[in-house]
Amino acid sequence: MVDQAPFGTADYAGKITSEHRGKPRFSATVEANVSPLADAQALLASIPEAYDLDTAVGSQLDVVGEWVGISRKIQVPLVSVWFSWDIPGLGWEEGIWKGQYDPTYGIASLDDDTYRDLIRLKIKVNTWDGLVGSAQAAVEAFYGGVSGSLPFVEDGHDMTMTVCISGNRPAVMRFAIFAGRYVQFKPAAVTVRSVVPSIPGPAFGFDADNEHIGGWDTGSWVIDAEEAILA
Repeated sequence: MVDQAPFGTADYAGKITSEHRGKPRFSATVEANVSPLADAQALLASIPEAYDLDTAVGSQLDVVGEWVGISRKIQVPLVSVWFSWDIPGLGWEEGIWKGQYDPTYGIASLDDDTYRDLIRLKIKVNTWDGLVGSAQAAVEAFYGGVSGSLPFVEDGHDMTMTVCISGNRPAVMRFAIFAGRYVQFKPAAVTVRSVVPSIPGPAFGFDADNEHIGGWDTGSWVIDAEEAILA
């Protein structure tokens, strides 16, 4: 099927027959009648690009996310607000005392680029083939990269899976997505752990020595990602 550009008002006016062509009032009447139709066709033609994941922005991207099943709004910890020792700007007469009913998390809105990547990750979860390799590639694409983060997926072969981010921790928003478990590759009845090393670097493990896992004096014990983001 060959795509055809929508007819504009001038295209319709160009089809006026010879006996009426050149008559201003007749041409004006035709243009007045076909102009709404031309505008509607132009609007319909613009919809695929406006809601294409690669080009959608703002509210159009929100609609794509709603269709896929993931929101732009995420919870992020309020770690730089409450009173704390040894943190400049949060000490005496600077930080805010956290009350009993004060929230631990706030709501943040993802920028378009991060949200677009999150939608792509959600699409991969929705269409996952159940293999560790494809889950590994997807989490590497979203959480890895320039930040120096080294995510990996491990099948425990005991109805558990572990997703760990070794190396540096991702940027705040992406780390909040990971810690909040917004998008997970989770087979039915399988428990999934989202963890990070307690100290940025390789995770502690036996019989392995690489960028992801290290032994004594190299790797550090893993902790739950939600615990890490609140630390």
